[in-house]
Amino acid sequence: MSIGTMTSKGQITIPRAIRKDLNLHTGAKVEFTWLKEGAYALSAAPASASIMDLRGVARREGPPMTLEDMDAAIVAGALESVLESVQ
Repeated sequence: MSIGTMTSKGQITIPRAIRKDLNLHTGAKVEFTWLKEGAYALSAAPASASIMDLRGVARREGPPMTLEDMDAAIVAGALESVLESVQ
């Protein structure tokens, strides 16, 4: 049996053997499943997709755009769309 200790902040250190068995690493999520009164099962939570997983996927050359640059590009695109629909 492995025992973890809870801190005053409610954090529990999971013993090394359990972390190894569950393949838990820093930042990993764990899931607690209620089994019966006073008993829970601990398991590695399934990886969920997050918008943050896409960070850095689309690269842009050049300096970062300012909000003013973005606003100008939106207005230019809208005007172009309006002019195309008029023709």
